[in-house]
Amino acid sequence: MLATMDGIERGGFAASFVAQDFLGMAAPRTIKGLSRNSDATGKKNTAYATSVAIREILSGPSLFIIPSAILWGAAKFFGPANRVKFDYIKGIGDQFNDFAKGKSAESLGQTEAVKKDFYKEAFKNMLNTSLDNKVVDIDAKAQHFADAAMEIEKAKSKGFIKNLLGKPVAGSKEDLTGALMDEYVKLKKQYMPVSDNIVGMSFKTKEGTLGTSLGKFIDDLKNYTNDITGTMAKKAKKGFKGSVEEAISKFNFSRAGSRFVTTTLMTLGVFSFFTIIPKLYKSTCKTNPALQGLEGPADANKPAETEKKDGGVENENK
Repeated sequence: MLATMDGIERGGFAASFVAQDFLGMAAPRTIKGLSRNSDATGKKNTAYATSVAIREILSGPSLFIIPSAILWGAAKFFGPANRVKFDYIKGIGDQFNDFAKGKSAESLGQTEAVKKDFYKEAFKNMLNTSLDNKVVDIDAKAQHFADAAMEIEKAKSKGFIKNLLGKPVAGSKEDLTGALMDEYVKLKKQYMPVSDNIVGMSFKTKEGTLGTSLGKFIDDLKNYTNDITGTMAKKAKKGFKGSVEEAISKFNFSRAGSRFVTTTLMTLGVFSFFTIIPKLYKSTCKTNPALQGLEGPADANKPAETEKKDGGVENENK
C-alpha cells in the first residue's frame, strides 16, 4: 500500500487525483451498480454499471485533459508565458523589468545569456525570501541554483512509468530536480527553524509574497523567459528604438490578460464537457437502467381502453 501511494505521489497531482478517484469512487460505484435492483430482477444490472463506468471514467481525467489541451493551444499560439499563472506572470515580470533596466532589446533577445543572469537574480530573490536573508554566500548559491535550473531545462524526462516506479535515471529531469531540492532542504535546515513545510518556497513581488515549489519555479522561469526573450529578439530585428521598460510592461499586461482568458476557457471547457457526459452514457441505453426492476406491469403506463357507444358516450365497462 505504501509503495502504491508513493508511486501515485511521484506521478504528480493529476495522476494522484485520477488514481484515487478511480480506486475510491469509479471502481466501487461501478461494482455497486452491477447489483442495482438485482433483488427485483434476479440478474446483474450491466446497463446501469456501464453508464456509471462511462460517467466516472470520463469525468475524472477530463478535469486535467481539457485544461491541458487548452493550455497547450494557448502556449503554442500566444506564447509559452501563458503556461504561467496570472499572479506569477506579474511577479516574475516585475522582477524581469527591474533586471532589464539599462539593457537593450537586442541584448534581452539573447535567451541563454539572459537566463544565466536573470535566473541568478530570481533564485537570489527566492532564497532570500524563503530563508529569511540568512544565506551567507547568497550570490554563489543563487548562481549555482540558476546553473542547475538551466541544466534541468535541457535534461530529458525519465518517462512517466519510470518516474511512477521511482527508478533512478542519471541525468534525468526528475532526478536532477530531486538533487537540487535536496540541496535546498539542507539550506533550509541549516538556516531556518524546524518546520513542517520543509520543501516550501516563496519569492517576493512588488505586491507581496508568492508561494511556489522548485519544479514549478523552474518551469515558470523557463516559460516566461523564453517568451519575453523571443519577443524582444523580434523587436530588435525590426529595429526597435522605443522604451524597453514600456515594452516589457506591455508584454506582461498582454500575457496576464491572455492567461486570464485561457483560465476562463479552461473552466468553461470542463463545465461544457460535463454537460455532455450524461448524453454520452444515456445514448448507450434508451431507457433509464437505474429503474430496471422497478417498473410496474407492462401495460401500467397505457391509458385505459375505452369504447364509444352510440352518441359518443364512453363506456369503460367493456
